[in-house]
Amino acid sequence: MTATIQALVPRMRDICGAGNVITDPLELRTYECDGLTAHRSVPALVVLPGSAAETAAIVAECARAHVPFVAAAAAPGCPAARCRARTACSL
Repeated sequence: MTATIQALVPRMRDICGAGNVITDPLELRTYECDGLTAHRSVPALVVLPGSAAETAAIVAECARAHVPFVAAAAAPGCPAARCRARTACSL
């Protein structure tokens, strides 16, 4: 994990709660691709916001740090039980 991403982790935990910030390399693999399985990339960090306000705060923090992100809605068949019907922001 890069230093910039590591610096964002505490702020993301402040915004969404520690249980909604994924940093474990094995857990991050769940988010390495969407329906396009030919293109895989394990994110450095995944944040699971619970509200629009949390999502806006995450986007603002990423913009301040110049860190790109991907916002993705969890699909009904999502293998990660904790991400069902939520938005995942992969950094």
